[in-house]
Amino acid sequence: SFKAPRMGMVSLNMELLWYMLHRSVLPRIVFYGHISSTIRCSVANLDVKSMVPPQIDESCYELALNEVPLVKDCAAIWGAIGLCMITRYEFQSSRYKEMAQHVDMALDIMHRIQFQGHSYPWHGVAAAARESFGFQYLIAIYWKCFWWKLISLLLIEQNDSFIRKLDCLPVYSSKTYNLYTIDQAYDVDLMDMIPPGSWLGADDAAPPKLRFRGPRDLAFMGLRPPGSPNFGRESLSGAYLQQLLVVYARFFAQQCQAREGKVGLCPLLKELWTFRERMHVWRNSLPPTMVLDRKLVADYLETIKPDSKATPLEIDLKATQLKDVITLLLTYHTFLVRANRFVMKMMLGEPLNVPPPDVGTLAFALRDLYDSRTSPPVVSESLGYMNMYFHGCRIQAIKSANALCSIAQAAYSCKFNFYTLGSQIVFTMLEVLVVYVGFLGNHDENIAWRSKSRLSNVFNILRMLRHWAPALHIFVAGIKALSDPRFCLDEPRNFNLIKREVLDPSMLDMSDSPMESAAASDDDDAGVMPPKRRRVVRMPQALESPSDARTNIRTSTAPNGIAASGVRRDETLSYRAADPIPEFPNPFPPKHVISLVIRDLGLSLAEFLAPAYPILLLKLMPSRDLYPDKPQMFGSIR
Repeated sequence: SFKAPRMGMVSLNMELLWYMLHRSVLPRIVFYGHISSTIRCSVANLDVKSMVPPQIDESCYELALNEVPLVKDCAAIWGAIGLCMITRYEFQSSRYKEMAQHVDMALDIMHRIQFQGHSYPWHGVAAAARESFGFQYLIAIYWKCFWWKLISLLLIEQNDSFIRKLDCLPVYSSKTYNLYTIDQAYDVDLMDMIPPGSWLGADDAAPPKLRFRGPRDLAFMGLRPPGSPNFGRESLSGAYLQQLLVVYARFFAQQCQAREGKVGLCPLLKELWTFRERMHVWRNSLPPTMVLDRKLVADYLETIKPDSKATPLEIDLKATQLKDVITLLLTYHTFLVRANRFVMKMMLGEPLNVPPPDVGTLAFALRDLYDSRTSPPVVSESLGYMNMYFHGCRIQAIKSANALCSIAQAAYSCKFNFYTLGSQIVFTMLEVLVVYVGFLGNHDENIAWRSKSRLSNVFNILRMLRHWAPALHIFVAGIKALSDPRFCLDEPRNFNLIKREVLDPSMLDMSDSPMESAAASDDDDAGVMPPKRRRVVRMPQALESPSDARTNIRTSTAPNGIAASGVRRDETLSYRAADPIPEFPNPFPPKHVISLVIRDLGLSLAEFLAPAYPILLLKLMPSRDLYPDKPQMFGSIR
């Protein structure tokens, strides 16, 4: 069976974690945090699940919390890593208040760390020392903390002093020094990275002396189990992702000011155009190896074929490269949709403090700003100019939403586990959902029908991510938006053509795609950038055909050494549900969009809604706001 590879930073952390485990210096907060967040983000085999205690993720999370007081005041990298692992679990379980607290602790730890006598942001480090494992690892972990901080702010839509301190940040990761290659000199004092007294049996009076030398430590390499993560990954995408985060964080700061009424529409439009220009510059800076094209996908699909002679290491390297590209482009286009959508809401006079996920905007249901209820009855020159800006935002958001659909299809075609694409996949699905829900009311039946098909894909992915509470919150918000009785669609006259494009399983193989690569692009300015950087594969819209939609999620493959029980996943089970959800009649008409979506996925309404039952039940009970004066993603769920 195909095993989705890990991302580069996770793999390097795993090497260090494995080394600390064998040397008996693994921090307890890392051990417990890693177990809790890893179990929650994986669809574990049923046979394996029967071997571990129930609620093991919650138990390990509670044990990790007990270790927080021990590490919160330290100045060691692995204290911040442990807090980030707790933060990851809090994201998965929708504990946003706790997530914000712990990611702040992680950043505080990073701010206290000194490197060769230099304090944060380590600008005084010599150029030669910057091209070393110790410094590059420090920088990579800092930006990982920065990413989780930005995610925390996006989830609760909260302004924060941190976001206004973007002029004094560390340098980005090196584009020439690769943390993950086997020929680099790994030789660091491991005890400088570990919080004092944080491991089992620690003796502060006589701390061990350990140096990590990676693959050059033959004794360590001999202890690694077969099939464990490998050094030798060619991954240099870190710097590009870090630059992208800062570009969006600067606009997000202005967005927060606008939400509080401190920035008006015209200044925000100016900031949006500056943001888009910076995004274009970033996109043009990507090397040719980080462009998603037909050759990259087809080459990988050939590599993972059963009859391929590629070694596991070769598959891992190609998967890492392709995943890096997919992650970068998902983040890029998600930020573009999100920024333009917010400005459109402001133009329409819609409330800006609606708790996320806000799916109810009219920004994509209107053809013109003139059709808005807040539009003055007399068309003026200023309104005409504003309408031009509205269309500019709308077109950009639509192009990026279309690109997100194609990129998600690439990930599915390559058999990637969507959990391994990172937390940004949740925000990606939210933005695509908002765009295509708005298009359902379009008078063009072809546009409405195609939007329905893409919404089927979105809901299918959200169901795949059902172990993450934020994904379920978005799922429920989408169902609520689609419940409008007006969303009944007639089958278009050219339905057979759309069905072939959207649902034909034979089109899932990229190597047989009939589209000319030069005619397809996920760029927002096709024709402006150099051709080699705007040739991007155009993929069919459906992630799964009706026949295999259920099989893809249900099938459980036993790992090596464990006999398969023959038990398949019950699609009617919610997360931790003891019994299947009983069937019930579908109250929606046959032509209603919800009926059409579940027909596309080959599910009953009970099966379709089953993963979200915990959230649906919470919606029937009074909620306890974590931040009473701040919008947040539906409060919390345990």
